[in-house]
Amino acid sequence: DTIEKNIEGCTSFNTELDVSGEKQAFEASASSREPIDIVTFDYSDSFMIRSKYLDELEKTEKYQIKLNIRDITKSEVDSHIFRECMNVLENGWNLDFLGIKKEEFLTLIWLLYDLRCYTESDALFILYKNLLSLLLIYLSNSTLPGELNLFYADFMNHNKYFLPFIFILYDNIYVKYDSKTKELSLIEEKKKMMYTSFEEQDIDEIIIRTTPIVLELINKENSKDKLVLLNFIACSYRIRGIKISNKDMYYTERKDLNHACKIMKENSIIEKMNTSYVQVFTTTEITESDDIISIEFENIVISSSDNDFLIDRKNLESLILIRCNIPDTNFLRQLSSYFSKLRNLYIVGFIFNNKFFRYLHVMKIECLDIPFCKYKGNPAGLNPQKHEKLKELRENYTQINYKILNSIMLCNALEVLHIRGFSSVRFIHFEDCKNWQKTFRSLDLSFCQINSVYMDFFCTDIKAENLCLDQFYKIDCFKKILNQKSLHTSTKKLTLSNNLMSEDIFSYLAAFEVLEYLNLSFLKCNSVNFLNSDYKFKSKLLYLDLSGNGLQKTNFSFINQFDYLSRLDLSDCKLKCEFMSYLTNSFLIASLKVINLSGNILCSSDISRVCLLENLIHLVITLDNKVFSEFLKEYGVLECLSLETIVLINTNVNADIKKFIISQPSLKNVRLRGCMTEPNYLTMNSNVSPDFFKTIVC
Repeated sequence: DTIEKNIEGCTSFNTELDVSGEKQAFEASASSREPIDIVTFDYSDSFMIRSKYLDELEKTEKYQIKLNIRDITKSEVDSHIFRECMNVLENGWNLDFLGIKKEEFLTLIWLLYDLRCYTESDALFILYKNLLSLLLIYLSNSTLPGELNLFYADFMNHNKYFLPFIFILYDNIYVKYDSKTKELSLIEEKKKMMYTSFEEQDIDEIIIRTTPIVLELINKENSKDKLVLLNFIACSYRIRGIKISNKDMYYTERKDLNHACKIMKENSIIEKMNTSYVQVFTTTEITESDDIISIEFENIVISSSDNDFLIDRKNLESLILIRCNIPDTNFLRQLSSYFSKLRNLYIVGFIFNNKFFRYLHVMKIECLDIPFCKYKGNPAGLNPQKHEKLKELRENYTQINYKILNSIMLCNALEVLHIRGFSSVRFIHFEDCKNWQKTFRSLDLSFCQINSVYMDFFCTDIKAENLCLDQFYKIDCFKKILNQKSLHTSTKKLTLSNNLMSEDIFSYLAAFEVLEYLNLSFLKCNSVNFLNSDYKFKSKLLYLDLSGNGLQKTNFSFINQFDYLSRLDLSDCKLKCEFMSYLTNSFLIASLKVINLSGNILCSSDISRVCLLENLIHLVITLDNKVFSEFLKEYGVLECLSLETIVLINTNVNADIKKFIISQPSLKNVRLRGCMTEPNYLTMNSNVSPDFFKTIVC
């Protein structure tokens, strides 16, 4: 296709892409009526900076492709800028760009964005670093308010083209954007990232995620122009949330609750904020914004200025404070006056008194999470009112007064109740559970020690779609709970890890009618002896977790009864060679999509049988080099046609294993956990693509 683009009414581009062997060329042809600029360049493997746009054209395998420059970019690019841009992509940064005019700057970065540039070296970083120097010069020369406002208008109208500069603004700060969470993360850089790609991002709003150290590093840089640029870029988007944690680790992100509790107990360091958030993000568009609806602070000392900033967020819907020091001693008791729109409240590791609970019921809170907290108040002066809006209560490892629990349990809207580690033994004066909620979407009573009053309540007509009873202390109560007909007809997900099982308990489990998920991991003593075909389940189980149990051949008869199982976790089950031969149910072999075999001893035949799982999409496994080499000699490189993700645990990743990974036709993700990679013998914990191994195959 021949294309034209008018520049200032007198010039046009007719752009051709010639493909000859490995080379591609853009060529502008002449028009008989108007003067034409000619731009010609070869796009080959030698380009230091690649373009995903040009890569896609290369895949067409046509010898000649003609394009309108408008097909590449909507910017007002002229032949000089276009030619120099192609030269930089091929050879890296050159000094010719130092003469670029201020009004041409936006055109250039617009073009770079539309070309979708990437590199496996630091060439793209160097390019934007040098462009940053020019941008800072232009910014520092904009001394008049009108010129500064013009720059701000450019950021607001074309913010996505300026976004790459935030990634290279500070040398010792690593910046990334997660399109799924909408988080713009600024964390202290521990290692240089060689592969760089400034992807097209359709970003409307962001959540700023950072650490006290990063805020201090920015402040110590003492560069006014960089700070202005950072604020311009940030405030050109709607800032919907702020997350600050001392180690960039967040309690709310930990999926394993047991691990989260362990981390909470071990990580007791509360870091002082030498530089506050509002010292770095200073523009009124940020500090006075009503767009912020979520704030999460973890293990930090909140400064007075940040405290003032926090209580001014009148539209806040979610507040998460994980073990923080707050200068405002009245903060918790005045939540209702500060945040009238608050829906989610996470207060972790705090001490409560009566005033916190006095006005809690007047707020519109739907989710209340108060783990690892203590109540220290005068019960005589405590009179909490019934909650009307509360849907979720999580008070894991928290000891509160029975009056508080009673006021919450009377709420008809309550769907989620997690009281892991709760003890009611000391509630000697509380004998009434009348009108308490009995139907739950999720109920967690793990590690609980409950008295007779609570036992009678939780053992009678309870319904729970998701029921968790990990390491339940009273075996008689444990049995009574599991023997409820109401649970047999309502529970879809059941977690019973770290329990002592018996014959009658397994008979109760077999009676569950709609069960889809069953976790029997790390059972105590000889509990696995009851894992056999004697107990025929009524439910069509989809997920079975038997991890951490020493399984034998006889236990596989229990597994083989489930025709529809799609996920099976057999990690760390002390399984020996040939154990895969015990999976004999042909329906099960066809239904399995996710299997975890890590921490077990596999032989060649086991690996071959894994490859026969025709619908397997996710595999977690530990491989032995010697065994895997024997497997290749005996079976060759087998393909798991549906496999999309492989997770290697504690594996020495040699050439044979790399070859196997690369050979999988549908593989998209490779995750390494505690793995050694030859030939450099580095221990790796990372997520990479299968193509990563193509460059390091021995």
